[in-house]
Amino acid sequence: MPFQYLDIKNYQARNGELFILDANVWLFWLSPHNAPKKYQRQPYVNFLNDLLHLEEDPVVLLPACILSEVMNRLFHRTGDYFQRFLKSDDGKAAIAALGNVEENVLLKKAYRPHLRFYQERNAVYESIFSFSPSLEFLGDIFNCRNFDDLKLAVAELDFTDWQIWEMAREHNATIVTDDGDFVIENFPIVTNNSTLLSRNPTPLIG
Repeated sequence: MPFQYLDIKNYQARNGELFILDANVWLFWLSPHNAPKKYQRQPYVNFLNDLLHLEEDPVVLLPACILSEVMNRLFHRTGDYFQRFLKSDDGKAAIAALGNVEENVLLKKAYRPHLRFYQERNAVYESIFSFSPSLEFLGDIFNCRNFDDLKLAVAELDFTDWQIWEMAREHNATIVTDDGDFVIENFPIVTNNSTLLSRNPTPLIG
């Protein structure tokens, strides 16, 4: 069958199954504000909670490119943590001390050296590590690729998604994503994204 998009609300994870969670799924878990609607986020949260309660731990593979995107999104100048810092007493004091500078400067000169950043960053890491011992890190495998591989990359996927798909194929892992652009044939993808699910000719049950 051309597409294998599986509705996350009906999907039953198997004991010991391998998963790669896309960055948007991690962000739903770590930061509720990243989902504009509760109905968009909640199925993923329910799914991840179910994973943590399986008798035999599933394995969640975490590629470096996904962890990097998650942390950059959370702690970017437009992210919730930095914006809350700006509104705090510490942030206001930093603004007064540094004067009229851009937010990028405040991020680098005031927030990142601040104890608050380390505490908030480590709290995020602890939430990710809640999947331990089921969590396995994957290093960047780009250095294993050659020029011919790049020329054969799936055109419909952006570069990071293509890497995620390659790693999932290599480890026989199921991808969980809410990315409506994650268009790939003949590969199981668990999702709550209506655009992806509508590509199936008939509903699929996991």
